[in-house]
Amino acid sequence: MVASGIPPARAALLIIIAAGAAYANSVANDFAYDDNTIISGNAVVTEGRWADARLLTIEAGEGHHWQQWLWLGQAYVNSGDTVRGLVALDSARIRTENPDSVRQMDSIRGTLKSGENATGSQNP
Repeated sequence: MVASGIPPARAALLIIIAAGAAYANSVANDFAYDDNTIISGNAVVTEGRWADARLLTIEAGEGHHWQQWLWLGQAYVNSGDTVRGLVALDSARIRTENPDSVRQMDSIRGTLKSGENATGSQNP
């Protein structure tokens, strides 16, 4: 027996069960800590397709959160697509009544409409 009162064999078994459960959970969520095929097959990781990933999140049921639409708009603008960025921003704006959030989005919209995108370069 160890000072903690747990026999070493039982402690080892608990550690193995916990590690197995963590790995099984990661695989169920399409991510394994050391699985290079899952990581390299992920378009967000390999190609930086953030807008596609955000759209999948929205389609999976998170579309009622205005932040998802704001982040989608940012992803579009950062990839150079200001038109889609403004549409996503409008979608975010209609999903919130928080005055601070509305002001933030109006400010972003004004900047985008003036011809400068989030990266500081001119919009086409």
